Amino acid sequence: MKARVAEYWKERQAKNLSGMYDFYSAGYRAAHPRTEFLAMTRLVRYPILEFHVVRVAIDAGGKHAKATVGYRSSAPQVPELFDSEVTDNWVLDPDGRWCKEQDELILPFPKEGRDARTRRDPTDRRRGLE
Repeated sequence: MKARVAEYWKERQAKNLSGMYDFYSAGYRAAHPRTEFLAMTRLVRYPILEFHVVRVAIDAGGKHAKATVGYRSSAPQVPELFDSEVTDNWVLDPDGRWCKEQDELILPFPKEGRDARTRRDPTDRRRGLE
């Protein structure tokens, strides 16, 4: 599995969206055609200078895994190179290949009508939020 994760990250490092798409799960690809993926996906514009697979943890059922990758990058507003890590979810597809699951969409700003501090709707009285 580590080799498969590294292959995906090589495509990501090259900013090859079409190549990255092939690593996503069959379920994701069925719901999101390649043309949609290419049109909607935005990569961080900063270069991935180097990366390595830190760890892979496969769940007890053997069908889901978390892969942590460390990488070095640079950004115009940061005077030095910086290191970071990201953990992605992977799934064993029916064809026996490990595939990346859909990335969780985390919006940078809360939706209208939500409390920016907690990202909860202040009028929501469920689960003791009063």
